[in-house]
Amino acid sequence: MSLTFRARGVEKIKSLTLPFISVLHKVIMSRAFVFLNCDVGKDQGIISELKDISGVSRAIGVSGIYDIVADVSSDSDAGLAKTVRKFRSLANIRSCLTMIVAEKPDIGGK
Repeated sequence: MSLTFRARGVEKIKSLTLPFISVLHKVIMSRAFVFLNCDVGKDQGIISELKDISGVSRAIGVSGIYDIVADVSSDSDAGLAKTVRKFRSLANIRSCLTMIVAEKPDIGGK
């Protein structure tokens, strides 16, 4: 695969390999943390259900204002929204607060 870069009217060709494509995928991925309130005593069942939803990498019980925090990712913002909508359809969830991650992953590893 090759991409064409133009800089000050000079055309440069740079070859890219498959590993670059997988890194590029990580850069455009959408990620969010979803904070959930649920009915008393229902948190473990909901955590189990959340872990079965595609796009949920982690769901853990927490103490404080919220009962559960879920780490969600998708290849697009629309996919992220679709996943969060699935949360709202689960029984015993009282509210959801979605915090979209604004910072993109560091692809340089530095």
